[in-house]
Amino acid sequence: MPTYQLSGPKSPDDLTDRRKELIYCDGYDVTAGVTVFGADPNNNDFDSPVFGQDENLSGTSTNSANVNLTIFEQNEKSNGFLRLIHGMRPSNNPLNAPKQYAPKNLEPVNLMSLRKKNDDTRVIMSRFWQGVQFSAAWPEGAADDKAQRAFTGKGSPCREFDGLLTCDLVVSGESLRSIPYQVPNEAAGTYAVAIEMVKFPGGDQSSDDAEREPVNPVTPDMVSSAGVITWANLLTAVSLDDPGHAHVYYLQSGVTGIPTTNTTIEPEGMRGAPA
Repeated sequence: MPTYQLSGPKSPDDLTDRRKELIYCDGYDVTAGVTVFGADPNNNDFDSPVFGQDENLSGTSTNSANVNLTIFEQNEKSNGFLRLIHGMRPSNNPLNAPKQYAPKNLEPVNLMSLRKKNDDTRVIMSRFWQGVQFSAAWPEGAADDKAQRAFTGKGSPCREFDGLLTCDLVVSGESLRSIPYQVPNEAAGTYAVAIEMVKFPGGDQSSDDAEREPVNPVTPDMVSSAGVITWANLLTAVSLDDPGHAHVYYLQSGVTGIPTTNTTIEPEGMRGAPA
């Protein structure tokens, strides 16, 4: 006889802590030092009485999201998150080539959250926010507090997925590192969740003047079930003149491990490895 009881937590062992989430910005792991990370939907509701019927016409839609992230200040260097939201390549040695962080230079970024299983053996769910524009935030706290910055921003509604979402930085002629899984509830044959085209002046990924443009919409003729990318179809989908790189977000099926234990699923940063 079939049972219709849904799965759900039944004991404390079934619960998960928020600390089990890994947070990525444009493919870079920015989890270290984060004390608050949250997002809430901006819902538009309507509820209107109409002539001729007893019930109102009602409904709701979600068209954007508010995002907030609070992170401790690092002692010996600036946090890499600052460079990402200001359109710069992150650096492990920022004092060697100082940068200015001006509010006028803030740029939209893509955020991803990977929720690990409690025993850190695999990713259970992934969340994705595209085009999040953060506002400036400066260190806060009382004299005895540890300094933190509380960033707030707005972006696209959250897209949630079972399992693993990762991203690859590719150039013309390259395929995805792994076999992608078809994106549910999108056009049949769509194998990329999101794609952003990037143009680095002179091909220099360390340039602060990179141009980026999301592919909208992602269509089935862009990425195949084998992870093969049809570059010409990406180029015709954006207005950038000859972008040299594409940052492709895609799902994988049945993957074990987490990015720190399985390098084949580790997201790749949009601007290449930190300097």
